[in-house]
Amino acid sequence: MGAAFTLVELLVVVAVLAILASMLFPVFGQAREQAKRAQDISNLRQCAHAIFMYRDDNGNRCVPVNSWGFGSPFFGAWHGPGRSEHDMPWPENVQPYAKSWGVFRCPADPNTNDEMLSRHPTTDAYIPPTETALRHWAWAWRSSYGLNYNWLSYPVTFDQAATMKNVAWSSIGSPARTILLVDSIGGREVSGRPRGGGSWAVDAPAALPDLRAWLGGWRCYYPPNNGDPNSPGCKALWNAWGGCFPFFSGGQVFNLSFADGHASGQRLGQLIRGVNPFQRHILDLDEYQWDTIR
Repeated sequence: MGAAFTLVELLVVVAVLAILASMLFPVFGQAREQAKRAQDISNLRQCAHAIFMYRDDNGNRCVPVNSWGFGSPFFGAWHGPGRSEHDMPWPENVQPYAKSWGVFRCPADPNTNDEMLSRHPTTDAYIPPTETALRHWAWAWRSSYGLNYNWLSYPVTFDQAATMKNVAWSSIGSPARTILLVDSIGGREVSGRPRGGGSWAVDAPAALPDLRAWLGGWRCYYPPNNGDPNSPGCKALWNAWGGCFPFFSGGQVFNLSFADGHASGQRLGQLIRGVNPFQRHILDLDEYQWDTIR
């Protein structure tokens, strides 16, 4: 019969295992994040191509960010599927091309599941599984990927009619350098954690002179936050960056897709190239990535 391990030997084995675990856990964590990031990039590409298919069937114009513009009495309205007052956000319009609701959900956002997303976009009331069409409508409003509506689908009047301008793709000066969709959130806890899923639209850091930042703009750059993402005010704002959100690399990287269909990750400094976000002034159109002008 072999000799039993001594207490010292057992402690050595435990210590070795603890060291190995401390070395491997970060690797596993990085692998999980990389897998989620790869899926997120794939989703952004699929959403972009669904928008392209919609565009090709609708006069070469961008999908409306939603059916009724900001300021319309029917904005965010639901009176049943097929009704003229039914305000359809862009994911609902392109879903027949995407053929899946999963592609509108960021895998890094813990809120992107059927139960969490099934809240009425204006009342926040829970929508039961029996209300399938209403659920899908709510999921569309809470899509993880916000459309750059300031430049691609924007209101040109601010009255009850709220006439929308959905740009022709041929008018986009440089599709490979024009942001189409960005990872987004629809709410944040005081701690800074995301809640409530995503947002179907995001604000650009600066827009055309006659447009308003309907989602509140890049609030992190408004006084008293002064662009500090760790300031208490900025940290709790869902629209700190116009509704965009950095789910990756420890809150440093935003994933986005462009008007030519490619997708990548960018840091905050890249998103605000060519613009003074404190004054919302475009300084360099060649560097600024949100505009359609080239």
